[in-house]
Amino acid sequence: MKDFFEREIRSLDRIRTESWQDPRFYGQFLAQTYYYVCHTTRLLGLCASRIGVDREKLHHRFLKHAAEERSHHLLAERDLGKLGWKLAQLPELPTTAALYETQYYRVEHLSPTSIFGYILALEGLSVLHGPYIHELVSRHHGDATSFVKVHAEDDPSHLDAAFEAVSALSEVETRLIEQNFVFSCHLYRLFLDGVGENRLTD
Repeated sequence: MKDFFEREIRSLDRIRTESWQDPRFYGQFLAQTYYYVCHTTRLLGLCASRIGVDREKLHHRFLKHAAEERSHHLLAERDLGKLGWKLAQLPELPTTAALYETQYYRVEHLSPTSIFGYILALEGLSVLHGPYIHELVSRHHGDATSFVKVHAEDDPSHLDAAFEAVSALSEVETRLIEQNFVFSCHLYRLFLDGVGENRLTD
Protein backbone atom coordinates (compact mmCIF):
# COMPACT_ATOMS: atom_id res chain seq x y z
CA MET A 1 0.00 0.00 0.00
CA LYS A 2 2.81 2.46 0.75
CA ASP A 3 4.31 2.05 -2.72
CA PHE A 4 0.88 2.67 -4.23
CA PHE A 5 0.37 5.68 -1.96
CA GLU A 6 3.74 7.27 -2.77
CA ARG A 7 3.12 6.92 -6.48
CA GLU A 8 -0.47 8.18 -6.59
CA ILE A 9 -0.24 10.99 -4.02
CA ARG A 10 2.07 12.85 -6.40
CA SER A 11 -1.02 13.73 -8.42
CA LEU A 12 -1.67 16.34 -5.72
CA ASP A 13 1.75 18.02 -5.90
CA ARG A 14 0.13 20.91 -7.77
CA ILE A 15 -1.21 22.18 -4.45
CA ARG A 16 2.11 23.95 -3.96
CA THR A 17 1.53 26.06 -7.05
CA GLU A 18 -1.81 27.49 -5.89
CA SER A 19 -2.17 31.20 -5.02
CA TRP A 20 -1.73 30.88 -1.26
CA GLN A 21 -0.49 34.45 -0.98
CA ASP A 22 -3.79 35.77 -2.39
CA PRO A 23 -6.32 36.33 0.42
CA ARG A 24 -9.16 35.85 -2.10
CA PHE A 25 -7.96 32.34 -2.92
CA TYR A 26 -7.05 31.47 0.67
CA GLY A 27 -10.37 32.75 1.99
CA GLN A 28 -12.36 30.64 -0.46
CA PHE A 29 -10.14 27.66 0.36
CA LEU A 30 -10.98 28.05 4.06
CA ALA A 31 -14.70 28.34 3.38
CA GLN A 32 -14.81 25.28 1.13
CA THR A 33 -12.59 23.37 3.55
CA TYR A 34 -15.12 24.07 6.30
CA TYR A 35 -17.89 22.53 4.19
CA TYR A 36 -16.18 19.18 3.72
CA VAL A 37 -14.30 18.96 7.01
CA CYS A 38 -17.51 19.32 9.03
CA HIS A 39 -18.43 15.88 7.65
CA THR A 40 -15.24 14.18 8.82
CA THR A 41 -16.46 13.16 12.27
CA ARG A 42 -19.84 12.22 10.86
CA LEU A 43 -18.30 9.95 8.25
CA LEU A 44 -16.02 8.36 10.82
CA GLY A 45 -18.97 7.81 13.14
CA LEU A 46 -20.88 6.18 10.30
CA CYS A 47 -17.92 3.90 9.61
CA ALA A 48 -17.67 2.94 13.27
CA SER A 49 -21.37 2.03 13.35
CA ARG A 50 -20.90 -0.36 10.42
CA ILE A 51 -17.98 -2.30 11.84
CA GLY A 52 -19.14 -5.56 13.42
CA VAL A 53 -18.33 -6.69 16.95
CA ASP A 54 -15.86 -9.17 15.49
CA ARG A 55 -13.58 -6.23 14.66
CA GLU A 56 -13.71 -4.29 17.90
CA LYS A 57 -10.23 -2.78 17.50
CA LEU A 58 -11.16 -1.28 14.14
CA HIS A 59 -14.46 0.00 15.54
CA HIS A 60 -12.62 1.84 18.30
CA ARG A 61 -10.04 3.10 15.82
CA PHE A 62 -12.76 4.99 13.94
CA LEU A 63 -14.18 6.38 17.19
CA LYS A 64 -10.73 7.54 18.31
CA HIS A 65 -10.06 9.19 14.98
CA ALA A 66 -13.42 10.97 15.13
CA ALA A 67 -12.54 12.35 18.56
CA GLU A 68 -9.20 13.62 17.24
CA GLU A 69 -10.91 15.44 14.36
CA ARG A 70 -13.62 17.01 16.52
CA SER A 71 -14.47 20.65 15.63
CA HIS A 72 -11.60 21.07 13.17
CA HIS A 73 -14.01 22.72 10.73
CA LEU A 74 -14.42 25.53 13.27
CA LEU A 75 -10.71 26.30 12.94
CA ALA A 76 -11.22 26.98 9.23
CA GLU A 77 -14.22 29.20 10.00
CA ARG A 78 -12.23 31.14 12.61
CA ASP A 79 -9.36 31.70 10.19
CA LEU A 80 -11.82 32.90 7.55
CA GLY A 81 -13.17 35.43 10.03
CA LYS A 82 -9.67 36.75 10.67
CA LEU A 83 -9.40 37.45 6.95
CA GLY A 84 -12.57 39.54 7.17
CA TRP A 85 -15.16 37.21 5.65
CA LYS A 86 -18.10 35.28 7.07
CA LEU A 87 -19.00 31.76 6.11
CA ALA A 88 -22.57 32.83 5.37
CA GLN A 89 -21.24 34.96 2.51
CA LEU A 90 -19.66 31.96 0.78
CA PRO A 91 -21.90 29.15 -0.49
CA GLU A 92 -20.67 25.61 -0.85
CA LEU A 93 -19.37 24.83 -4.34
CA PRO A 94 -20.50 21.71 -6.27
CA THR A 95 -16.93 20.41 -6.40
CA THR A 96 -16.76 20.63 -2.60
CA ALA A 97 -19.99 18.69 -2.15
CA ALA A 98 -18.77 16.00 -4.54
CA LEU A 99 -15.67 15.48 -2.41
CA TYR A 100 -17.51 14.28 0.68
CA GLU A 101 -20.97 13.21 -0.59
CA THR A 102 -19.47 10.33 -2.54
CA GLN A 103 -17.85 9.03 0.64
CA TYR A 104 -21.24 8.45 2.24
CA TYR A 105 -22.16 6.25 -0.72
CA ARG A 106 -18.92 4.27 -0.53
CA VAL A 107 -19.25 3.70 3.21
CA GLU A 108 -22.90 2.68 3.06
CA HIS A 109 -22.94 0.67 -0.18
CA LEU A 110 -19.40 -0.65 -0.76
CA SER A 111 -17.49 -1.00 2.51
CA PRO A 112 -16.96 1.17 5.58
CA THR A 113 -13.22 0.52 5.31
CA SER A 114 -13.17 2.11 1.85
CA ILE A 115 -13.01 5.42 3.74
CA PHE A 116 -9.30 4.76 4.24
CA GLY A 117 -8.76 5.80 0.61
CA TYR A 118 -10.19 9.23 1.46
CA ILE A 119 -8.25 9.37 4.72
CA LEU A 120 -4.92 8.46 3.13
CA ALA A 121 -5.39 11.05 0.38
CA LEU A 122 -6.19 13.92 2.76
CA GLU A 123 -3.76 12.97 5.52
CA GLY A 124 -1.04 12.33 2.94
CA LEU A 125 -1.66 15.74 1.42
CA SER A 126 -1.21 17.36 4.82
CA VAL A 127 1.97 15.43 5.64
CA LEU A 128 3.68 16.08 2.30
CA HIS A 129 2.60 19.67 1.73
CA GLY A 130 1.17 20.99 5.01
CA PRO A 131 4.42 22.47 6.42
CA TYR A 132 5.19 24.21 3.12
CA ILE A 133 1.68 25.68 2.86
CA HIS A 134 1.69 26.68 6.52
CA GLU A 135 4.90 28.64 6.02
CA LEU A 136 3.39 30.44 3.03
CA VAL A 137 0.06 31.35 4.61
CA SER A 138 1.76 32.40 7.85
CA ARG A 139 3.97 34.78 5.90
CA HIS A 140 1.07 36.33 3.99
CA HIS A 141 -1.94 36.03 6.33
CA GLY A 142 -0.57 36.36 9.85
CA ASP A 143 -2.36 34.30 12.46
CA ALA A 144 -5.27 33.22 10.21
CA THR A 145 -3.57 29.85 9.89
CA SER A 146 -4.82 27.62 12.71
CA PHE A 147 -6.45 25.02 10.45
CA VAL A 148 -3.39 24.55 8.26
CA LYS A 149 -1.08 24.57 11.31
CA VAL A 150 -2.98 21.83 13.15
CA HIS A 151 -3.03 19.53 10.14
CA ALA A 152 0.58 20.14 9.22
CA GLU A 153 1.61 19.18 12.77
CA ASP A 154 -0.84 16.39 13.69
CA ASP A 155 -1.36 14.42 10.49
CA PRO A 156 1.95 12.48 10.37
CA SER A 157 0.76 10.33 13.29
CA HIS A 158 -2.69 9.98 11.70
CA LEU A 159 -1.14 8.79 8.45
CA ASP A 160 0.96 6.17 10.24
CA ALA A 161 -2.12 4.93 12.11
CA ALA A 162 -4.07 4.67 8.85
CA PHE A 163 -1.34 2.58 7.20
CA GLU A 164 -1.27 0.29 10.23
CA ALA A 165 -5.04 -0.23 10.11
CA VAL A 166 -5.07 -0.86 6.34
CA SER A 167 -2.31 -3.48 6.62
CA ALA A 168 -4.69 -5.73 8.60
CA LEU A 169 -7.52 -5.60 6.03
CA SER A 170 -8.48 -8.12 3.36
CA GLU A 171 -7.35 -7.97 -0.27
CA VAL A 172 -10.87 -7.03 -1.39
CA GLU A 173 -10.99 -4.16 1.08
CA THR A 174 -7.53 -3.01 0.02
CA ARG A 175 -8.61 -2.81 -3.63
CA LEU A 176 -11.62 -0.66 -2.66
CA ILE A 177 -9.33 1.59 -0.65
CA GLU A 178 -6.98 2.02 -3.59
CA GLN A 179 -9.89 2.85 -5.88
CA ASN A 180 -11.19 5.42 -3.41
CA PHE A 181 -7.72 6.89 -2.99
CA VAL A 182 -7.38 7.58 -6.74
CA PHE A 183 -10.98 8.84 -6.84
CA SER A 184 -10.42 11.17 -3.86
CA CYS A 185 -7.22 12.60 -5.32
CA HIS A 186 -9.07 13.35 -8.55
CA LEU A 187 -11.92 15.05 -6.72
CA TYR A 188 -9.49 17.07 -4.60
CA ARG A 189 -7.90 18.42 -7.77
CA LEU A 190 -11.39 19.47 -8.90
CA PHE A 191 -11.91 20.98 -5.44
CA LEU A 192 -8.79 23.14 -5.95
CA ASP A 193 -10.05 24.10 -9.41
CA GLY A 194 -13.34 25.21 -7.87
CA VAL A 195 -11.56 27.31 -5.25
CA GLY A 196 -9.34 28.94 -7.84
CA GLU A 197 -12.16 29.68 -10.26
CA ASN A 198 -14.35 31.14 -7.50
CA ARG A 199 -11.81 33.10 -5.50
CA LEU A 200 -13.35 35.91 -3.52
CA THR A 201 -13.87 39.43 -4.79
CA ASP A 202 -12.70 42.47 -2.88
